[in-house]
Amino acid sequence: MPERFDVPIEALLWRRVTGGLIVAVLLTVFLSFSSWRSVRRAEQDAYWVSHTHEVMAMIQGMSRNVLENGNQRGGIRPERARAVAGASRAGCWFASNEER
Repeated sequence: MPERFDVPIEALLWRRVTGGLIVAVLLTVFLSFSSWRSVRRAEQDAYWVSHTHEVMAMIQGMSRNVLENGNQRGGIRPERARAVAGASRAGCWFASNEER
């Protein structure tokens, strides 16, 4: 009689152990995939941040060169450049006669 009661308990134990292992494997796979994807996105974000900084530095260098070259030739005065920049930011594409 004691053998009859041990069999269902062993089967229940094996079922629970097997279920636990399946859940553990699935959880490990999910966390691994999530971690891999997160690292990949961080790499891409780092690339775009460095690219953005490079572009901003290039734009600053170009605008500095334009202002320096314009000043050397006497074509662009800093006051005029600021007035035109302010007018274009305000949505106006022309400057008044006083600014000329």
